[in-house]
Amino acid sequence: MNSKLKDLRFKYDSPINYSSNSEVLFKPHGLSSAPANILKSIDQVKKKLNLDINIRSYICPANKDLGIFNAFASRNNNIYFIVFTKQLTRLLNKDELRFIIGHEIGHIIFGHTNESRNLVNAGSLNLQSQCAEVSADRIGYVSVDSISVAASATHKLQYGMRYKENKINIKKLTDYINDPNSGHSTSHPTNSLRLESIIRFSMSEKYRDYIKDSHHIFKNDKLDESIYKKIKKQIS
Repeated sequence: MNSKLKDLRFKYDSPINYSSNSEVLFKPHGLSSAPANILKSIDQVKKKLNLDINIRSYICPANKDLGIFNAFASRNNNIYFIVFTKQLTRLLNKDELRFIIGHEIGHIIFGHTNESRNLVNAGSLNLQSQCAEVSADRIGYVSVDSISVAASATHKLQYGMRYKENKINIKKLTDYINDPNSGHSTSHPTNSLRLESIIRFSMSEKYRDYIKDSHHIFKNDKLDESIYKKIKKQIS
């Protein structure tokens, strides 16, 4: 794995939350292999991230557990898998697809595919899961270097909506976080908080060090503490 990418982990996505379980065995029985355009995009993202890992990809039908628009990463020993619902692949353009692939590779990089969910309550599970999503979003962003692509990809993933290019109002999405009714207990942060986190990360000391740019606005600890407080507020 690229050690520099591991340094981008969200501070509160603690690696001690995940067990290294060699018996995690994902078997894609009955799933269709991903088409050539997805395999090409995976190779492009791996090259962008300077990763040399074995990733296979499959398409699955929507179901009650996954929903209609979704993707997930899993593994079988040293082979990793990224699985998409068919409906999601039809919705994303090539740039958005690369963000989602980068996000799922983020779960691989940070060990989330080894996740142990033997937690005391759903609130703890949601807190752990949301912190993991913040880490994964950072790798998604590194894969595309575009706030607008990250915004449209996460928006489509949640709502399954098509729209004309450049019609996402990023300011309105981030302002929504100030609505006291916007918080809810789920495995993912709200879209507005995800986007706020990505925007702040793009201007952070952590990301700027990664791209070898000395100019930054947010110090690492202050950045992560601010996002973590908002995650806790949403799930409370």
